[in-house]
Amino acid sequence: MSVANDDTVTLRIPDYWVENGFKAGNIVKQLGFREREIEGVITVIQKGRIRIRLSNPTPFEYIEIRERKTSNAIHDNTPLLSLKDNVDDLSKITPSNVLEWSYYPDEYVIRNSDKIVDSWFGKFTFKQEVQERSIKGLRLPQVGAIHSIAAYMSVKKTDPVTIVLPTGTGKTDTMIASMILCQMDRILVIVPSDALRNQLFNNFQRLGCLQKIGAIAEDITFPRVALLKKALKTSEQVYALTSNINVIIATPHILRVIDEVLRNDLFMSMNYLFVDEAHHVAARTWDDIKNAFQGKKTIQFTATPFRQDGKNIDGRIAYNFPLSEAQEQGYFKKIELHQITEYSDQLSDYAIAHKSVDLLIRDLANYDHLLMVRTGSLKRAQEVLGIYQEIAPQYNPVLLNSNMRESDKNSVLSKLTQRQSRIIICVDMLGEGFDLPNLKIAALHDVHKSLAVTLQYIGRFTRSASNVGNASMVFNNADVRVRSEIESLFSEDADWNILLRLMSESRIEKEIQLADTIDGFSRIESTLGKIPLWNLHPTYSIIAFRTILQSWDVDSLIAYLKNENYYIAYNPNKKVIVGVIPQIQPVNWGKYQGIKNTIYALIIIYWDKDHNLLYLHSTDSTIESASLLSKLFTGDITLINNEDVFRVFSNVERPIVRNLGLSTIGSISYTMLFGNNVTEGINDFEKSRADLKNIAGWGYEGGRKVSWGCSKKKGKIWSVLSGSIDEFINWCNSISVKIDDDTLETASIVKGFMRFELISEYHSSFPISIQWGDKVITQREDRVLLVIDGLEVPMYEIDLNLLSYGRNDTLEFEIRHNDRFAAYKLHISKRGYKYNLVCGSDVVIRYGKYVNESLKDYLEKDPVIISYIDGSVSANNYLAKTAPYDNLYDSDKIEVVDWAGIDLSKESQGKNRETNSIQYRVIDLIKDDYSIIVDDDTSGEAADVIALTLCEDNKKILMSLYHCKFSSSDKPGCRVDDMYQLCGQAQKSIKWKHDNFQNLYDHVKRRHLKWVENGFNRFIKGSLSLLHQFKKMTHTHEIVFEVVIVQPGLSKSKVSREILALLGSTEMFLLKTSNARFRVMSSE
Repeated sequence: MSVANDDTVTLRIPDYWVENGFKAGNIVKQLGFREREIEGVITVIQKGRIRIRLSNPTPFEYIEIRERKTSNAIHDNTPLLSLKDNVDDLSKITPSNVLEWSYYPDEYVIRNSDKIVDSWFGKFTFKQEVQERSIKGLRLPQVGAIHSIAAYMSVKKTDPVTIVLPTGTGKTDTMIASMILCQMDRILVIVPSDALRNQLFNNFQRLGCLQKIGAIAEDITFPRVALLKKALKTSEQVYALTSNINVIIATPHILRVIDEVLRNDLFMSMNYLFVDEAHHVAARTWDDIKNAFQGKKTIQFTATPFRQDGKNIDGRIAYNFPLSEAQEQGYFKKIELHQITEYSDQLSDYAIAHKSVDLLIRDLANYDHLLMVRTGSLKRAQEVLGIYQEIAPQYNPVLLNSNMRESDKNSVLSKLTQRQSRIIICVDMLGEGFDLPNLKIAALHDVHKSLAVTLQYIGRFTRSASNVGNASMVFNNADVRVRSEIESLFSEDADWNILLRLMSESRIEKEIQLADTIDGFSRIESTLGKIPLWNLHPTYSIIAFRTILQSWDVDSLIAYLKNENYYIAYNPNKKVIVGVIPQIQPVNWGKYQGIKNTIYALIIIYWDKDHNLLYLHSTDSTIESASLLSKLFTGDITLINNEDVFRVFSNVERPIVRNLGLSTIGSISYTMLFGNNVTEGINDFEKSRADLKNIAGWGYEGGRKVSWGCSKKKGKIWSVLSGSIDEFINWCNSISVKIDDDTLETASIVKGFMRFELISEYHSSFPISIQWGDKVITQREDRVLLVIDGLEVPMYEIDLNLLSYGRNDTLEFEIRHNDRFAAYKLHISKRGYKYNLVCGSDVVIRYGKYVNESLKDYLEKDPVIISYIDGSVSANNYLAKTAPYDNLYDSDKIEVVDWAGIDLSKESQGKNRETNSIQYRVIDLIKDDYSIIVDDDTSGEAADVIALTLCEDNKKILMSLYHCKFSSSDKPGCRVDDMYQLCGQAQKSIKWKHDNFQNLYDHVKRRHLKWVENGFNRFIKGSLSLLHQFKKMTHTHEIVFEVVIVQPGLSKSKVSREILALLGSTEMFLLKTSNARFRVMSSE
């Protein structure tokens, strides 16, 4: 034995496991010493053995190292390690020499879980990262989150809270740090997937990266952590697992398969609950877990918040670090979006693969990057794997899917981490819970249809790390399978660096709100198998009740609804129950014993507790609602079978009644009225000659076209719409606001209904616009054909023009296609009405299977609709009056345009874009204000100019329709005749607001492509592909609608009161029917 001369050595000391075994069939681990490099000074050298005094903080001061064949004798209870390989000189040992533990003294081990927690006192330090000085530590979002959790732990309140940390900002280490700082014992951690469970199991064992960054002491005692993979089958197994444990990691799936009693025993044994990836929190077991942890602290962690109201699922947001700030502070690398456009499915995969491999080759010149390939199914993954093996065999592509054995998964991931492979093909994996910052190229062969999963997936590729560059993503922008809610994320020319932040922070996505509702159905019982609530689209129809009770008996209702076959789902947060009940009925085509029809009835019960209202939706009219609801409530439930149901028509502008039910007062007769007879019925009600029983109609509300129907006797309310379960609930809530408003009176509501009355002479007000009747206007433009002078022309190339502007003694109009036209006159007299052809040959109209007739005959059944300056409308010889809009347009809002060099008689620029036209000047004025400008002039136009752009907040789309008209004189003045047609065109524009944007896109596309055939282009700015992008964005962006009329013949300085009244009437019409902005452009 000899004393050394204080030679310094560096060695790598391996992990030492205090425990690494099984309890009740599940893995339990406790780390005694975490592998790390440590410096020390050799104090003693003897044959085959050295003693080292350690320099770094560790639980012990000295260790001894022996050669493999040397004696295993222990000296002074000093930790002993053995060399696995031979060395010539022990004093020259390096970190590359592999060591293994021979002896680890018990005095450095704490095995009792309670004492482990006690030992954590004072072991945590708020050491913060300083990036510019390369000082490692806690990131700013982690510091904020840990402080928020500590504050939550300091008070008695135990309501769940949510911590929002974007992907890549250190969510897992935040959990671990909070556990150490707050000395939490017995934590149940619930994660949504096996991959995440395994990752968190490893991180909790080793306390994440906290030791490496200096946030916790080097000599800390590691927790006892269990991985719950096997169901517990006895109370003894529950006790064996929980009696001496700090952390248990589990998935909802494994918890579901444990017997309910044993599961509750497990929950009761744990003191804290962590829920990771909290947007999955409302799984089927959540209700049980929540109840079991009442009175105990519950913390939910998520990277993907979407709600606007500051709350997440059953938990207020205690801390939210915005994604935008995470980007600004450099926690994410930028995303390079690489799009290919390939409409062939056979060629699409090859195109994506070639582009992705090219990017990998490019990146490997400077960075240690990996390529991840996403597919939607195992079959697709195998197909795509073959493509990558064919074009990039040098990168050894490998496949990973959730059905693989754990050992096979680990083998695949090992090839990736050791760079034996650089391409991994995955099936819907590596979204949550997989951390490999070098995955920087994503090839999306199948785009995920869920926004939340897409954002999570993107987050994996934007994490910052050493020796990595920006993230790249490749996908096919022609893939029509992308769901509409996320199409703007994958639209042409999209800036994902903006959209990633915009879409995740908006928190208004219908998909996310619907997911919250569906996930909230925590109790589901079914003998019919799985019924996806995502696909549920109930019609908007309910029976309304009042109730003042504070609770309901769901168990009793479920017991009542249970049949031989049934499906029942309950969302306690939303107070909604969904039931599917099969009804066995005899066939209606014969009498047979063994042959029956099975009709599935849908039942939805929604309780709006805030308004004390209950709504029942049922597709089976034979279900007795009173009996059904008596099982749910034990107290009074009152059917709203009074005039309160008619309140749904409040705030509806220009309401038109389609049908009306009346009973004559003092008689038992009941009359159902339709069409023009409705007016007589309304008058009888107002004169107290009849009692209003039911009513159905449509109008405009909040700038949208709406329909309502209601029945007083049945307490029933309906609409022609249908929607998701979430939209259905929102529709019911809109009813509650109206029904609960006692200031609304039926008489005042009915007074506002438009009434078509028989007339025997022309209306005294001037006509301002004409449009097609209800039947033809609801058809697609390309499916309605009109034959003019023998030429068959689609409706989108036809103009329907009013000819009798400024006259109230006639009604004349024309059907025009370029130079072909036919003019008609509608005669109105005491003898009735009649259409006469004034000029040209009679037009033939064709659409569908059965319409192929003279336009004169067709208009008898589907008359043109005439609108008047005073707001009235007429159809044939029936007129509906409205209260006139007493509104003068503000003359200060009229915009003056310099028309120098413009021929005021030349309205259109034409295909050659003549620079002295009114239309050309307008386009020149607005060219910098819009992303898309379309010349839609010529017969069948929606407007002379269609313009679109994103609003400043990037959350709305401005859609402007410009209507231009030539001046009847070369000098501006105040000629009202110059304004009639323009105001009429403006009012007709609301069609394009209420139609699906798809219709406007189709309209422009058809007309543009026809011009292209002749070498012309309707797009002054933008392109058809950019318009297609805007069409996709309308699913997530509100449209701000604007109508602009342009008349250089109007002088702002000379404008008359008559013209201001006309403009004011048009402004109010547009505002009430479409919430549109209205602008006027004129001369000085």
